[in-house]
Amino acid sequence: MSAIALHIVEPAAGSVYTGPASVRFRGAVDTAPLPAPLFYQWYSSLPVTPPPANQGDPFGTTLDETRTLPGPGSYVISLAARDVAGGTPADLKNVKHGGLAGGPQPPSACVIHVMLAQIVEPAAGASLSRASLRLSAKAPLPWGDVKPPAFAPTRTKSAAYDKIDRLQYVWRFDPQGAPAGRASASFTPADLLFDPNASLDPAHPNDAGATPRGPLLRYEGPAPAGLGLGAYRITLRVQDKTNAATGHEATRDVTFTA
Repeated sequence: MSAIALHIVEPAAGSVYTGPASVRFRGAVDTAPLPAPLFYQWYSSLPVTPPPANQGDPFGTTLDETRTLPGPGSYVISLAARDVAGGTPADLKNVKHGGLAGGPQPPSACVIHVMLAQIVEPAAGASLSRASLRLSAKAPLPWGDVKPPAFAPTRTKSAAYDKIDRLQYVWRFDPQGAPAGRASASFTPADLLFDPNASLDPAHPNDAGATPRGPLLRYEGPAPAGLGLGAYRITLRVQDKTNAATGHEATRDVTFTA
């Protein structure tokens, strides 16, 4: 097989997006003249366009695609070119000209990062106990690669994903209104719980047609010490571990009643 040289023009490797991200994926072929008509496929290590495809499924077939990145995480992007349209094992045996750009390894690595805060619990307006708090948020898919027993006090990631992961979750609690003088607090829980059933709609846990929600990270335990009673705003900040000034936030107003 002869090699086709190509590269990813956009997105730039190391790009960081905050909030819901619409990303342009643009590639270019460096080999000229082309030895044959080429067919293209973009790949991502995380689902790109909802409804989510399986990990690693192709999401585009032209050199210029704009897609939505629906969830938080560090995405490995690749672009393939070949002179055969199909992607079955039988098709690939007939490839005479092909090439690949991107992936996780230098020099052509293309890893991009989406800082997206999506609170699932608590619900807006909820009444909470400071002694028994439950927080959950949407998480990058590989953070649940190895599923522990439900609610085991650990967070697991694939070793490969851990090398590129740039996301850090921070929760903040700020008093709202009277009484004055109540404390604020923030923390990054040491123990986060991957919910193995998070892909199911909680209203229909046994329904095969339930809306997939993706993996959740949960904290269950006491609220930070020193918080008072009354109205508080809970803020989830998903930030870049290498640059805490870059991140995305979501908020919920709640009331501590005990």
